[in-house]
Amino acid sequence: MGKFRRNIRLARKNVFNDFRAYVWFFLAVFIIEIFISVISLSELNNNVSIAAVNNEEFSYHIAVKNANTAQYDLLKNDRSVKFEAGKYYDIINVVPRDGSTRQRFDIYISFRGDASYSYSRFVSYYSEALRQYNPDQSWYIYKSPLLQSEENKTYDAIGFILKLLTAASLCTFFLMAMYSIRTNYFKFSYGIFMTYGASSRKIYSTSIGEMIILALVAAVPSSVAAYVISKILYTTTGYMFKSDIRAYIISIIVTMLVSAISLYIPCKK
Repeated sequence: MGKFRRNIRLARKNVFNDFRAYVWFFLAVFIIEIFISVISLSELNNNVSIAAVNNEEFSYHIAVKNANTAQYDLLKNDRSVKFEAGKYYDIINVVPRDGSTRQRFDIYISFRGDASYSYSRFVSYYSEALRQYNPDQSWYIYKSPLLQSEENKTYDAIGFILKLLTAASLCTFFLMAMYSIRTNYFKFSYGIFMTYGASSRKIYSTSIGEMIILALVAAVPSSVAAYVISKILYTTTGYMFKSDIRAYIISIIVTMLVSAISLYIPCKK
């Protein structure tokens, strides 16, 4: 920890004492942080917008369509739990079906807690029982978009991670090319450092410290720029936009990881 602090202090001194020498890396980090922030803000806002629309339009997670009286009684007298505190679903509406020769209903159900998990419990317990009470198979379970969005959260998270990995890969190659140019340009200076005992590991740790300082310095202006860009993109297309601090934190973390990876090969040469 003490060595890390010394590297950061040295890096801060290097950056602020000769900022002109780092201006292109500052601009690179600035652009990377904007890029990652915009991607993150877009993903987080899309998820919030979809959830808001679904919550507004749908008050139920599933509907048991064309259920008969026996099925309705089965669901109403929930036998899958022994106590009221253990209930994981509520019947929020029952609509008689018009034109049916027998008494039929559409039963609208809302799940408590984790809707995806509660749905799995519901299907596991009631799927076979509902079939037994209505063997003609004229009934079916309809999953509302509200439940579908809950079930897709894992896939959405994986998609977001893949987007970040793709963006981070592009930024890594970009920054690696920049640092390779810098290494070649200052090859004589690095040679002197190594002659006087500076190892490639020392040069790498100092370079990482410098990139951390640049990332932190660029954090506020890049966050403001990303917010303005995202706000314009969303408002001009008529969509709701809300800032999210998680996007900016993700941007800083990804930028530091990109810096650590992109500097490794040039410093080891």
